[in-house]
Amino acid sequence: YRTSTNGGTTWGAQVTGASDTVVAEGETLVQFRAVDGAGNSSAWTPAAPAAANTVRLDRTAPSAPTVSGGSSTWQSVASMTVTGAGGSDAGSGIASYEYRSSTDNGVTWSTATAGATASISAETVTLVQFRSVDGMGFVSSWAPTSAGAANTVKLDHTAPSPPTVAAILAKSPAEKAGLQVGDTLVEVNGRPVLTLQAAREALLAASLERPLSLVVRRESERLSLVLKTATPKL
Repeated sequence: YRTSTNGGTTWGAQVTGASDTVVAEGETLVQFRAVDGAGNSSAWTPAAPAAANTVRLDRTAPSAPTVSGGSSTWQSVASMTVTGAGGSDAGSGIASYEYRSSTDNGVTWSTATAGATASISAETVTLVQFRSVDGMGFVSSWAPTSAGAANTVKLDHTAPSPPTVAAILAKSPAEKAGLQVGDTLVEVNGRPVLTLQAAREALLAASLERPLSLVVRRESERLSLVLKTATPKL
């Protein structure tokens, strides 16, 4: 018999024997021929590769894929797609990819899902990992091993809640102006305040020597209030 590991382009030296044990990973073709008592030999058979004389062995896991599509910055979009590709396997080849996701920075992960793309729509920080699956069912390690821009999705498409009065000191200018706990701040000196940061900036920009003109929303009412700031005593 003789063997070939390149599809029959070249063949190894002939070996005497009626059987051959193939252990090499990859594809090996085996041909036999008969030899009579006078040393005459038949043609090598089978003449072409077939199931009977082909051995394909794969005991090695595939390489991990490359992941792309994520971003380290917050995005105000409905969803983002993260992709896994580029895994390799010299034996049975890459059959598919699987992915998993985590919303607690990798402490726990979802179950593996078949697919080369993961569509992420949850409003939070989501990490995504992929792995390669070869024709034998062997899997690579999960990749990337740690969080990075390529496998991180940060989604936020919900507007922040407006600033709300949480507490009022007794006999303070706020109490005297008529502010109540639960009031939603809408404007400061004619300046709209949609976020707590905007409220802080408006208050810092106001003069302590002049009363503050406030617009608040109390349940279904929109109220205008005047807050007289206290002048610090030196």
